[in-house]
Amino acid sequence: MARAGWIAGVALLAAPVGAQQHDPTRLPGDHPPPPLSVMLQPMAPGGPPPVGPDVPGPSLEESLSLARAAMQICATKGYRMGASVIDSAGNIRVALTMPGSGPGRAFTATQKALGALRLGMPTRLARQRLRDDAALRARVTPNMAVFPGGVPILRGGVIIGALALSGATAEEDDACAATALAGAHP
Repeated sequence: MARAGWIAGVALLAAPVGAQQHDPTRLPGDHPPPPLSVMLQPMAPGGPPPVGPDVPGPSLEESLSLARAAMQICATKGYRMGASVIDSAGNIRVALTMPGSGPGRAFTATQKALGALRLGMPTRLARQRLRDDAALRARVTPNMAVFPGGVPILRGGVIIGALALSGATAEEDDACAATALAGAHP
């Protein structure tokens, strides 16, 4: 009986993304852990773990470089930051926090990055436009933070991801992210 529950759980996780309702309070790719009874089942031998689809986004090296550069810019001003870089599907490529940064900084940065990605503009601009643009407001979901500090990453005029920071003032988060992105993409 426990084995049948495990198989049903695997089938649910393997269902096409379109077949499941997306919980707007979760970040893309988030899945609640399975029940303890499933976690205690013996693992099936063989084969690599399943991987998700390859989507456009910054490389791991570019993601690390952008996050580190943005954090370093703010660190010179005395701020302790969290940074996140996501791909075009909203999946986290890199999330970093500096020692001494506040709790949840990388998570908030990821929420800002998702806002920049899904709204197609820096979160600083999106925040300014939200009051007067009902269509833009309708695109905001609970897993986004529309505070300054998130900037889209463009390649060939197409948004391939976003970089965001959290930990300084919103204006400093935005300035550090924009400066790091400008330095990486002259």
